[in-house]
This record gives sequence, C-alpha cells and structure tokens, in this order.
Amino acid sequence: MDMMSKEIEKAFKEYELKYNALMEAIEDGIYVSSPDYLINYMNPAMRKKTADNAIGKVCYSTLYGREEKCPWCISGEISKREAEISNPKDGKHYHIMQFMVPSDNSISRFTIVKDITEQKNIEERLHESETRYRTVLENIEDGFYEVDLSGNFTFVNDSMTKCLGYTREELIGMNYKQYTNKDNADKVYHAYNNVYLTGKATEVFEWEIITKKDEKRYLAGSVSLVKNQKGHSVGFRGIIRDITDRKNVEEGLKKAKIEADNANRELMELNKSLEYSIAKATEMAIEAETASVAKNQFLANMSHEIRTPLNAIVGMTDLLLDTKLNHEQREFLQLVRFCSDSLLEVINEILDFSKIEAGELHLEEIDLDLMQIAGETMKALGIKAREKEIELAYYIAPDVPYYLLGDPMRVKQILVNLIGNAIKFTEKGEVVLKIEREWEKEGEVSLLFSIEDTGIGVPEDKQHLIFEPFIQADGSITRKFGGTGLGLAICKRLVRLMAGKIWIESPRQLKENPGSIFHFTSIFKVQKKPEKNLNLILPQDLKGLSVLILDSNQTVAYILHKILVDIGASPVIANNTKEGFNALKNSHAEGKSFSILLLDAFLCEEYDFSILENLSENQDIIIAVILMVTPSNERQEICFSKMPEKSITITKPVTPFDLIESIMTTLGHAGEYDYGESSSHILTECCFSKLHVLVAEDNEMNQKVAINMLKKLGHSVVIANNGKEALDILLKEQFDLILMDGQMPEMDGIQATYLIRQKEEEMKKKRIPIIALTAHAMKGDRERFLAAGMDDYISKPIKKDELSAVIKRCLEGLKKEQDKTDNINESTEAEQGEPIDIVEAIEIMDGNIELLKDCFNDFINNYPQLIENIKKAIDDKDSQALDKSAHRFKGTLKYLAAPKGSEFAYYLEMKGKENNFDNTNELYNSLYEECLRIKDFMLKYEKQN
Repeated sequence: MDMMSKEIEKAFKEYELKYNALMEAIEDGIYVSSPDYLINYMNPAMRKKTADNAIGKVCYSTLYGREEKCPWCISGEISKREAEISNPKDGKHYHIMQFMVPSDNSISRFTIVKDITEQKNIEERLHESETRYRTVLENIEDGFYEVDLSGNFTFVNDSMTKCLGYTREELIGMNYKQYTNKDNADKVYHAYNNVYLTGKATEVFEWEIITKKDEKRYLAGSVSLVKNQKGHSVGFRGIIRDITDRKNVEEGLKKAKIEADNANRELMELNKSLEYSIAKATEMAIEAETASVAKNQFLANMSHEIRTPLNAIVGMTDLLLDTKLNHEQREFLQLVRFCSDSLLEVINEILDFSKIEAGELHLEEIDLDLMQIAGETMKALGIKAREKEIELAYYIAPDVPYYLLGDPMRVKQILVNLIGNAIKFTEKGEVVLKIEREWEKEGEVSLLFSIEDTGIGVPEDKQHLIFEPFIQADGSITRKFGGTGLGLAICKRLVRLMAGKIWIESPRQLKENPGSIFHFTSIFKVQKKPEKNLNLILPQDLKGLSVLILDSNQTVAYILHKILVDIGASPVIANNTKEGFNALKNSHAEGKSFSILLLDAFLCEEYDFSILENLSENQDIIIAVILMVTPSNERQEICFSKMPEKSITITKPVTPFDLIESIMTTLGHAGEYDYGESSSHILTECCFSKLHVLVAEDNEMNQKVAINMLKKLGHSVVIANNGKEALDILLKEQFDLILMDGQMPEMDGIQATYLIRQKEEEMKKKRIPIIALTAHAMKGDRERFLAAGMDDYISKPIKKDELSAVIKRCLEGLKKEQDKTDNINESTEAEQGEPIDIVEAIEIMDGNIELLKDCFNDFINNYPQLIENIKKAIDDKDSQALDKSAHRFKGTLKYLAAPKGSEFAYYLEMKGKENNFDNTNELYNSLYEECLRIKDFMLKYEKQN
C-alpha cells in the first residue's frame, strides 16, 4: 500500500512538473481564479501583461478595472469575448481575446488571455484606409462605380449620381441596360466581357447614356476587374467622365469645318474674280500715281508761273507805295496790293491742302517766340481790323512760357487764318485772342488758343461742317466774303499734327451778331535754356504805378487792365471822356494823381478833343499820356498835337512790351532798365546794316524788284542772270550774301549752290550764306535747298519785311555757328592744363593704379583706329557714322577723365546728330592734337609709376 502511494505521488509530481512546464512555455496568458474570484495562479506570459502582486486579488477589478463581477463568470459557462487590460508597470493597454473555462469541480476557473492588440491595430488602419478611400471616391469629379458580374451597381459615388440623375438608392442594383440604348448596351457588354476574359483593364472608350430626365449625355471611361481574396472574379469597377460639352464643341467644329470648306470654295471662286480686280486696281493705282505726280508737277509749275509775275507785281507795288503819291494813286495801289495778297493766299491754301492730303506736310521743331508770333500776327491784321473799325486785342496769361520749340510758321498760319476769318465775318465790335496754359510737365506745355469775335456766328447745325474742305456755313458766304473754303480744313489738319484739337462755339444766342469762339490746343516743348529772356515786369521803384485806362471798348479795357496788373501796375478803367476826366480830377483832389493816362485815340469821336483840351488846361493833374492809335487812324496827328508835353503814341493792339517801353519812355527812364529781349521788338540790324549781295535771278522784272528792295534795306547789289554767271562773278568778287533763284536756264540754283559749297571746301574759304528764292512751294523743296547747301529760303512773291527777316535770321544763325567754332578754337589755343585729371581718373578706377595703367595701354593701342573712324565718317559725309563713332570715343575719354578730349568728341557727335559738317575738319584736328597730348601724358605717367 505504501508502495502504491509512493508511486502515485511520484506520478503526480511528474505530471505537476510537466503541467507547470507547459504553462510556463505557453505564449498566451493564463490565469486561474477561485469561486470567489481571487487569482490563484498566473503564468509568465500573463504576468508580463499585469501587476506582479495580482496573486490573491480579485480578478475583475485587478485585471479589468470593473467594480462588479463579470456576468460570464457568474454563468459558469465556457465563454469567449474581447476585452482590454492595462499593465500598471508600463501603462500599456492590450486588446485581448478571453477564453474562460470553469473546472469540473467548480472550485476554480481557468482563463486563457490571447493578445490581439496588433490585429486590432491592423483592423483600425484598414478601416481608416477604407474611409479615406471612400472619401476620395465621393469627392472626385469623375464618376466611380462598382458592378457585379451581371452589370448591376453595387457602389456609386456622388459624381456618378449627378451624371445619371438618379439617387444612390435608385442606382444600387440598377443594370447598365436600364440607362443605355441597345447599341451602347452592347458596347458596354463587350467592354465587361473583354475585361473578364483577359483580366486587363480597358482602354478609354466612349458611349452614350440616357439620364433620369431623358437627356442624352456622352461618357468616356475605363473598366477593370474586381477579385475577392481567393482570386475569384466578382465584378467590375470603372471610372467615367462626362464629355458632353466636349462632344458638343466637336460637333460644332465639324459643322464649322463643313461651313468653312464651303466658304473656302466660295472664296476660291471669289479669288479668281478678285485676281482680275487686283490686276485692274494695280493698273489704276499706277495710273493714279502717275496722275498724282503729274498733279504735283502741275501745281509746282503753276505756282512758279503765277508767283513769278506776282513777285514783280507785289514788289513794284511796295516800292511805289514808298514814294510820294496823291490820295487817289495810293488808293489804287493799295487795291492792287490787296488783290495780290488775296491771290497769294489762294495759291498758298491750295498748295498746303495738296501737301496735307498727300501726307507730305511735316512740322519743324525750331525756336518759337510766342510773344513775337502773337505780336506780329495781331499788328499785321490791325490794318484790316481798323478799316472795319473793329477793335483788335490779345492777352497772353502770365504763366505761359514764351520761348518754345515748334513750327512758328504753321502756328502763325493758324492764327492768321482764324483771326483773319474773325475780322472778315465781324462788322462791328471786337476780335480778341487769348493764350492760356492748360498743363506743363516733363519739358512740354499744352497751350489753349481762343479767338473770340462779335461777328455773324455759326449756326449749331453747321458747326461740324466748317472744318471740312471746300465747305462754308452758308453758300452765300463765298459770294459775299470770298475764300476757298480750305482755310479751316488746313487749320484742323495742322492742329492735329501739333497733337492738339480745334473746335468752335457760338456762346451768345442772339439773332444778330451772336459771335463765335474758335479754340485750338497745341503741345510744344519748352526751351530749357532760351537764348533770350523776356522780363515783362516794371522795375521795383515803379511797382504799383497808377494808370488810368480810358477806352470805350470794355473788352479791350479789361485786357489792358489784366496786362497792366501782370506787369506790376495799378490800373483803373474809365469808359468815356467825362468819366475819365472826373476820375483824373478826383484822384488829384485826393492827392493820389494818376501817373499815366492810357488813352484810346478812337475815343475822340467826331473830333471831340475835350479831354485833351482839359488836360492842357490842367497839366498838373497828370504826368504823361500814352495815346493808343491804330494803323491808318486819321485823327492821331490832331490828337497828338493837343496832348500834354510828356506824351507818346503806341499802336494797337498793345503788347506788354509796348506798355512797359512806353511807360519808361514817358517817365524819362528810357534805357535805364533791362527788360530782356523779344525778337518782335529788338532788331540787331547794326551788325548787318551794309551787305554786298549777289542776286542770281533770270527774270528781269524780279531783278528790278530785288535791287530796289535790297537798296532800300541799305545793301549793295550785283545781278547774275543764271547759276553759271553767279559762279563766274564769285571768282572775281567777294559777297556777304547770295540770293539764289531755284529755277534758271543753263544752270539752276541747286546745282550752282552745290558747286559753290564744293569750291569753298576745296579752297578752305569762308562760307557765304545762300538764301533760295523760289516760286515753287511743293513737297521736298526746302529739303532739296538745304541738302544742296543753302541756308534758308523765301517764297515768291517777296515782300520787303519778309526779305529783311530772312536775311537777319540767316546771318544770325551763321554768326552763332561761327561764334561756337571761335570759342572752341580759342579754348584750344589758350593755355592748357594736363589733358587728364589724374585724381579723378584714379577715383574712377576705385584707387586701382594697375587697372588705370591697363586702361592707358588699351587707349594707346586702340585710339588710332577710333579716331580714324571719325575721320572716315567726316570724309564720307556720313552723319550717322560720325554720331556713332564720336559718341563711342566721347565715352572712352570721359572714362579716362580727359575733359578737353571728351568735349571735342561731344561737339563732333552733335555735328553728326544735326547732319552738319561745317567746321568738322577743324574739330577733328583739335581732337587729334588732344589725343597726342593724352598719349604723351599716359606714357610719362607710366614711366613715373
């Protein structure tokens, strides 16, 4: 018995050892609990997942954190469930699968705990991935779907529902045959079948569907196979895109292509007919060009044929008017002169219009004296205005710059036309010119010119017509007033060329004499440093000078008032003799006598000189009188005889300069103050008072006119009958000036001028100014004259004042050019410093002496070629090459701090820009000598350093 007990005990111990070994080796956690839920045992795997001291503690609270017993433990049945446990040692949470097996003796429970944490994590990641996948599918613009093997929808995204027009619920289970027609259903079936058989996704294919709203739409998409985990095919998935808009465009393009093809065929047919038309048009264009050339030549010839005798008529008339004539003779000659001027005006307008229409009229950009242009224009038209007893006045605002760059001749032409028209269509009242500044910026100024009259006006419905050629507001105007109807059309086109605009308004709505205001604007460049400077301000000691304006015309009085305020005076206006004399007496009684009386001679109507007689009797109430007279005013001599001792006359219309000059003269200050220069008043005639002039002219009558005009201007004259004679005379005699007719027998003026300039160049002789006399006025005349070497030109018929002005302008320009050359030569001949400013040169090189030496060496090696380029440009008369080569050399010399050398290069550059080769050889020689000095300096510097 004992033996048996020992064997049983031994066997039990062996079993216990094996059991414990098995429990220790199992990877899953195992624990045993008693009926009262106390933990009796935990294997190592379980101990890793929980507290070390769990033995003897309640299982549901220690392991699972529960306050109550687990219901599956109470049942006493085998159970399987998921749960979570926490390890207090590391704070980790574990997902577990719990298997609980109660023992047979009901004294313990056996629980197996399997760690499924990794599995749960994988499941969560799969769920998240599927969620993202579904989100993407729901949000893509393309439709996405899945179908079973029969083609019934098992999944669709939102884009798919929008495309087909059904809800998701309606689509799930729907077969593709339900939303396609038979042809398209077959196309879808073949796609599915091909994918099923090959296992490969389809290429993109297109098909049509019918939406829930019975609309046809076009889809494009592809299909791929769906397999389960076992690799069995279970369905298809596809992506589709709605291409309805694209298909509609394609259909439209197809239709357009068909229409284009049809149109192309029509065009080809039309092209055949056009070929003939083009050939015909080309033939007509050649004929038109020939006709245009013939027209221009005809106009040029007509101009020459008319101007040549007209020159003699005008010239002889002017000469006769300067002689003693009785009243009747003078009237006859003035009528001849008026008719000649009218004829000349018609010729000029026709020629100008012809140039403009052909696009051949180009504006100059030269010095423009606004005060001179306005003054000359108004003075010239003053006689015509006085003949009709019309007041003429003008005002230039004080902020308007006088010295501009533009085309003075064309500005004057516009003013003469507009003011002349205003005088022509005004029977009484006044014509006023105002010039104001619109804006000024970046060296440019826009000026507003306004010409206001009290004439017949222009009806509103006719105002848009008057700027068209050959049109006047009323057909009867031509019969009554004359004119070609071209003047305003020419003005309009000239204003456009000046970047401006022109318009008209008739401000007064009256039946008689409503008047008109013509406005035009033009843009000019402002001279940065004008050679002249007009200072239209009274000297400081005469500021606030009291002036009484006595003029019956309120507009003129107002303008005089503005001018006087602008120049610094204190004016008062009176409109009749009684009012004026009372003002004089009252101011004298108050001890504030007027210094100046500005009196309109026309105020003494019907020889009523009471104001002047009163002044003679009361000489202490006024210091001086300035009598404003108009051309051809018969009363001015009688008025002047009755004026006080300190009196002077000035001619209307009055300019600011006239007022200042007359005020200073009457107050005994003449010549004491410098008011600057205005070319309309100060003439430098002393320099050119006696000239020896050669006139080359083949027309005998024109010869006589030229001789008499030049002699009246104080010059001596020699006549040559053609260009060849002129050349022969020049070999024997020296002249100060040549007047050269453009068209002469044997040798014309252009050829003669070319030969004269060639001879001057060869013999290094002083340049003689040559002025062209031309009866032509067509395109290219001026360019041809200047290209031949002429300095200026004047159109026939020649007038004495115009001839004087062009001689003055020509000789002044020559003098300036000579002065410039003399200054250059003087600076060259003067004592010279070093040719290079070495301090500045080192500074330019940032103190790098070695770099400076390298630059010196480069200059020594390269300057001969650079200066040779300049010489070649001068010899070839190539202005562009001269400009370019001199500019480049100037930059090199400036970089080397060689001031004198860069100055000579600059002068040569300017010569190239101006296409002017006068004195270029002298400038080149000066530059060459300076370069030798620079080279010597560089070699010397290199030795010393």
